Amino acid sequence: MTTDSFSNSVFRNIQLLEQESNINGAIMEIAAHYHGLGPIKPELLERIAHYVEKCPALISPPSVNALNTFPQADLDHADLAPVLKNLPVDHRERNRCGSLDFPVAATMGYIREIRLSNRDSSSLTPKRTALLDTVGSAVCSALQERVSRLVLWHPQRYDFVLTDAFEREDTRVDGDSMGLPLALALYSLITGTPVPRDVSATG
Repeated sequence: MTTDSFSNSVFRNIQLLEQESNINGAIMEIAAHYHGLGPIKPELLERIAHYVEKCPALISPPSVNALNTFPQADLDHADLAPVLKNLPVDHRERNRCGSLDFPVAATMGYIREIRLSNRDSSSLTPKRTALLDTVGSAVCSALQERVSRLVLWHPQRYDFVLTDAFEREDTRVDGDSMGLPLALALYSLITGTPVPRDVSATG
């Protein structure tokens, strides 16, 4: 796919989200593909500036966080930098164990957050349980080689949820695109190593 066709595809997705009045979805779509959007960036920044000016109360904290990852020069050019300072940010801990943001293939690259936790028993669907078991076995094998000792894997002791930009759980995503983010989140939880918020993965 050429840069122009990719940009046009993303632009169509943004237009559809706008038609649904899904402002935060449009912002997250722009953020997910921003660095590959080339010549349409200025127009998209103008659209974001319009959203922020006309309906600031509708801009969600995760959307503000996503906008704050844009190059400072681009934010300054669109006069967004001073406006963003007045919008609510996501005050959740920015480096947490077992948590990772990632783009989902089945939702055309929309961002989801995976949150992995220790539980006495898992409430996962059979398909998610199978994926967790496969991923967990691989992670524990890698850890075993690293620490040179036996690492036991008990999938029933772990649970995870996927949430969208509005903090709503998304139960529809159960494909392989969350395999790598699940592995990173699990490694983070087991080792106690936080995943930086600017790290993402898919596939």
